[in-house]
Amino acid sequence: MRNSKLTLVLIASIGLLAVGAWGQTFYGSVVGIVADATGSAVPETTVNVTNSNTGERRGVTTGADGGYRIVNLVPGTYRLEIERPGFRRYVRDQVVVNVEAAVRIDVTMEVGDVTQSVEVTGETLDQLGTFTRSVADAALLAGALADGGRIGLLRAPLAKPPRFAYLDGFPWTKEVDCDADDTLDAAATTLRMHGAEVVAVGFPAPWREVNRVHKTIMLYEAGTYLGALQDRERARLTPNLNAALDEGRKMTRADYDAAQKQRAAAIAFFTEWLAGYDAIIAPPAPGPAPEGLGTTGDPSCCTLWSLTGFPALTLPIGFAASGLPLGMQLAAPMGEDNRLLAIAAWCEARFAFSGLVHDGELRSPSPSSRALS
Repeated sequence: MRNSKLTLVLIASIGLLAVGAWGQTFYGSVVGIVADATGSAVPETTVNVTNSNTGERRGVTTGADGGYRIVNLVPGTYRLEIERPGFRRYVRDQVVVNVEAAVRIDVTMEVGDVTQSVEVTGETLDQLGTFTRSVADAALLAGALADGGRIGLLRAPLAKPPRFAYLDGFPWTKEVDCDADDTLDAAATTLRMHGAEVVAVGFPAPWREVNRVHKTIMLYEAGTYLGALQDRERARLTPNLNAALDEGRKMTRADYDAAQKQRAAAIAFFTEWLAGYDAIIAPPAPGPAPEGLGTTGDPSCCTLWSLTGFPALTLPIGFAASGLPLGMQLAAPMGEDNRLLAIAAWCEARFAFSGLVHDGELRSPSPSSRALS
């Protein structure tokens, strides 16, 4: 009799263990919301994931709320593709799915032809940007595109003139040309005349090569996300882009992790460095925009703000000898978007720059409008 009881207890214990094993899942999922540029849900959108190793493809359609959920995915690396007529196709490689984990990827679709696509280059340095005719318009557009409530409309003006740090260049950029340098100096003088405190600062010596951190993160992520695209389309990509992707794909995960740690340290340092100022003034580029369509210009004066995630805004302040506009870049620590917009509006109101467009027509600047007075 005692042996029978023992047998029953063992069977019951085994049964409990089996139930525990059956209740555990060995799969992952990809979930998210698809929206348009206004933040409205985009329903009836096709969402597919393809396992990069096996080629297995799974898909769903977004619901009325724009939400999607693809479950029971074997752990591995996937390619995410989202498309709907009237929008550019969204593509993201290197989506890593782990056991018992949901990868959340919310996507904002861009209006365009479905044959066009938006390829994700990387996520660390990706920031929202706008081009507008005024600071008020920049606040309006950025507020509509950013996370809800993060950026608001311009409200009350500044209670007092701001205090600026003034940095006349970056260690890794080529020398700022004379037109740009003189025009930026004139802008600083104008702000001083209107009560602002403008303090010249030098770039901190320990961070003179922080641009290398930016480059490592940018190229590693680009090589990771766009590697599959490069394998398919190498012949159609430009030599410069192929060279950058090749360099990124040779970088190690250890290089990338070290760069991310340096980035975190840079954010902490430069936040403290700017603590005594309302914003920093710096050149937005070494000179005016280049002629032709071969390049969009030198972005190196934006490197620090892209790396740290600090909001930055460029105001037109004059013209170069070529007739192209010159600007003044303002930046502030991460999360200070609203304060930076208010400071930029204060500066804008005190600059005698009438712009390139008048009554819908491109106007030629007169020599006297080349610099501020």
